Amino acid sequence: MKRLIGLVIVALVLLAACGGNNDKKVTIGVASNDTKAWEKVKELAKKDDIDVEIKHFSDYNLPNKALNDGDIDMNAFQHFAFLDQYKKAHKGTKISALSTTVLAPLGIYSDKIKDVKKVKDGAKVVIPNDVSNQARALKLLEAAGLIKLKKDFGLAGTVKDITSNPNI
Repeated sequence: MKRLIGLVIVALVLLAACGGNNDKKVTIGVASNDTKAWEKVKELAKKDDIDVEIKHFSDYNLPNKALNDGDIDMNAFQHFAFLDQYKKAHKGTKISALSTTVLAPLGIYSDKIKDVKKVKDGAKVVIPNDVSNQARALKLLEAAGLIKLKKDFGLAGTVKDITSNPNI
């Protein structure tokens, strides 16, 4: 977490310094509930006379659109695969990765099943509908032994890459 905050502060200082005006205000788009972490970023940036505004988005595609349109100065919410897929789907997008951030863990959750080994044949699971996070979810299901994927399964893998589906 300290590394993330440090990287964000460096990015903010550079962005504010290159802004071309004396206004040291930076707007960051986020699509998560990391409010506590972003409050710390704001606090640390204030020490360098940088005013940070955090703009929360509920749709994961909106921070990239807002950044590309110039409505925000930077965003921090996605992994490289998500950005790559976004740029493929939205030709003309002129944003690129500046640094890395925290990658939120992905888990398997149930209000009935307490052990993944207890998943019954024919059980239904829900996975994300965006390609990059869908691939992460499928890798997680494979690691749990619920499915098998093609050997060359990659960051853009889909449900079509499932080779065996013994339980679900």
